[in-house]
Amino acid sequence: MEFEKKEFKILVVIILLGLGLRIAGSALFPLWSGAEEGSHFFFIQYIGENGKLPMIPLTEETLKGIYVESIHQPPLYYMTMSPFYMLVAGQGYETIIHFLRLFSVLLGTLCIPLTYLVAKRLSFGKNIAIASAMFIALLPTNIIATSVLGNDALSWVFCTAAIYFCIVALQEKKAIDLALAGLLIAAAILTKFNALSLLAIFIPTAIILLLKGKENITKRIVACATPLLAIPIIFRNLALSGNIIPSHLREMMLINWEWFVYYVTHLFPSFWLQEYAVATIPDIRYLFFIFYSAVSLAAVIGFVKLLLDRDWNIKRKLVMSILLLGVLLNLAGITYVNLFGWWPEGRWIYPTLSIIVIFFTFGLQKFMKIIKHENKTPYLIWFVLFTMLVLDIIVLVFHNTILPDIVWAIPV
Repeated sequence: MEFEKKEFKILVVIILLGLGLRIAGSALFPLWSGAEEGSHFFFIQYIGENGKLPMIPLTEETLKGIYVESIHQPPLYYMTMSPFYMLVAGQGYETIIHFLRLFSVLLGTLCIPLTYLVAKRLSFGKNIAIASAMFIALLPTNIIATSVLGNDALSWVFCTAAIYFCIVALQEKKAIDLALAGLLIAAAILTKFNALSLLAIFIPTAIILLLKGKENITKRIVACATPLLAIPIIFRNLALSGNIIPSHLREMMLINWEWFVYYVTHLFPSFWLQEYAVATIPDIRYLFFIFYSAVSLAAVIGFVKLLLDRDWNIKRKLVMSILLLGVLLNLAGITYVNLFGWWPEGRWIYPTLSIIVIFFTFGLQKFMKIIKHENKTPYLIWFVLFTMLVLDIIVLVFHNTILPDIVWAIPV
């Protein structure tokens, strides 16, 4: 991949912008205002002070407890953060939380250049790569989630890097790239379960390399097996609840038209702006979401047209289709979780965010070409990014009202 000096400078500015917004969020968002921030803290604190994982059995009753909200989650993030917790363990809650939040800030910012690299690897051109990086830097929900204490940011770093190496493996047909992708996916799964959706990308990639790889078959088989390093987490959750993911501890929802409408009308807006943060925005927020709905529909039309027409050769279409499988499995996983309770949170689709953002930007470009306004594409894309910056500023200004009606887990 080639990098122009001007392009590199623009990327640095975007990274600094994303870092600044996340630092501001980390400093301004009230203590415990992050999703399950208290239970994430409890998990880290327990490991730091006891030197072992909390093994609190999950039942219908304990699942409602404020401290065990995250106990079923994979432990890699909490194990990684516990030594840093011990560095400031003697300080007050506020000092500890703001210190630990900085790691989310740095990890969230790292997703910006990683998304840029994914776009460059797909050869979509520097404009798409820069716009995609800016999208990650400005996306309000991403800023909120990576400004507070939680395991999302580390998971997204692993996922985005894994997607990059899957693409490299598809293009170069080397076992080492597939092995790196598999190791990163294993790390992502050991951080958060929704990273399992990346197996929809890894498995087809592994099959292609097994059939067409030019290296030693032993190397290829070993590379294909690397995600299996995440298997131990299964046994921990089986010990806690008798299931890998404890959805069986909740009754299944009544699935009807009302369920569908609620799910869709909450999931889509929360992709752009985390659900509880929506309450901080005046009623004009609906104008934002109507606009985002329109441009998203245009982007989908444009991307589908790209897959169907002759602009791409068969190899490129194959790569795009495999990446799309990851997005679809990710969405299927979120839908499954929502069969057992209301959790239509857009941030849960962020393991495949880099793919979504790149496809969105490129699809929008194609749509503008279809309607004979290709020269206006940059204006539309930059206007979308501008509206996201406006939402970011509003969220930061009204940070004191960001706490939702539902009280997140707060240590007492």
